[in-house]
Amino acid sequence: MNEVVLALSSGTLGVLAGTIVTLVGSYFQQRWSFSKQLQERQEQARVDLVREIMRWRLEQDQLVLRLNELPLLFGYDAETMRLYRALISAKDGAEGSRVLGDLVTHVAKLVGLDGGVQPSDISTGFHISTS
Repeated sequence: MNEVVLALSSGTLGVLAGTIVTLVGSYFQQRWSFSKQLQERQEQARVDLVREIMRWRLEQDQLVLRLNELPLLFGYDAETMRLYRALISAKDGAEGSRVLGDLVTHVAKLVGLDGGVQPSDISTGFHISTS
């Protein structure tokens, strides 16, 4: 009789321990998965922002909205913030174009895009002509 009780209590302890280990493992796996998804969304937002800056570089109203997001998405990078502040304090359009080109090149490299943008690429572009 004691052997049966001992076997049942050992089995119960094993099930209880297995349940606890499963719950703890599931919790940590869920936290890791959430963290990974958040990181991927942040990386995609950075890539999208760089593309949006290039897309709207000739439309000041749209460009300003995108540039205002730089500190939020790239605030961790000192060089980005230096260039961002230099762009804000640019004295004229030529300096602003040069700094914007440097800024786009830098953030493009940070997100893994080809960073070969030059100031002339920023100040010129295609336009839709209405004739």
